[in-house]
Amino acid sequence: MIDSFLDRATSVLERRFLTNAFLPVLILLPSAALPSLMQERRLDHLIATFNPLPLATKTLVVAGYFTLCWFLAVIVASQWRNIIRLFEGYPLARWPMLDEVGKRWHRARSAALEADRDEWYAWYLEYPASTEVLPTRLGNVIRAAERYPLYRYSG
Repeated sequence: MIDSFLDRATSVLERRFLTNAFLPVLILLPSAALPSLMQERRLDHLIATFNPLPLATKTLVVAGYFTLCWFLAVIVASQWRNIIRLFEGYPLARWPMLDEVGKRWHRARSAALEADRDEWYAWYLEYPASTEVLPTRLGNVIRAAERYPLYRYSG
């Protein structure tokens, strides 16, 4: 019982979770709110309100912030695959107009890189060896990496 609890606690505190989900969420919330607070001088008011609070209340506020960040980071971590697919461009297929704009741009760039013999390595690394382009650069790079063994070793 205790061993399984320790295993779960260790898995939750993995370095990958901390660096890829918790730390970005921890930094994103204040960095998103800070410009608004600085513009209207609300940050001074917030600090003036926070300073006279008792230590126990300050501790609870900080603990609550870390708890909120932890829950948001767990949500982000549970959606990693969907976030990656979004940046690869797969969800854009639901909106054909956006999908085609990205694919058209990448087809033109692929053709230009293929024609330019000085930039052959960029074409080789960034685009699949077929016309199967995706609307985003990340999607094309990953697809090129997925297709590389097929084209390289298929004979």
